[in-house]
Amino acid sequence: MQDLPLANDHFQKGDDSIIALSAGDEKFLGLLFSALEENWQDPHFIIDDYCHNMAMSKSHLYRKIVALSGFSPNSILKEFRLEKAKDLLKKKQYTIAEISFEAGFTSPSYFTKCFKKKYGILPLAYVDKL
Repeated sequence: MQDLPLANDHFQKGDDSIIALSAGDEKFLGLLFSALEENWQDPHFIIDDYCHNMAMSKSHLYRKIVALSGFSPNSILKEFRLEKAKDLLKKKQYTIAEISFEAGFTSPSYFTKCFKKKYGILPLAYVDKL
């Protein structure tokens, strides 16, 4: 199975113990992250698209993702996009606006707000510190 970028960050309990997943849950998460990898740059990729890709109802998908990760599907998508945007920022090849759209955010101001909330620093200040 390919390395899942958020697995180490988001699938741990507060006591630093790793959650043991069944083979079915691992497969489910693998499919979920494959869908994210394929669609993270599309600002129109939403929960309904998750449902279609995972062949599940919206409520079943939501319950399953929350049970496995503690996060909503939309939160996971936003976190995934933020991690990808952070990687793009490290390259120092693009403007903040370009990165926000490249990462699937609908506006640079929303991207900046989300980035600051997650990392405690504005994207431009983050680039300056690199």
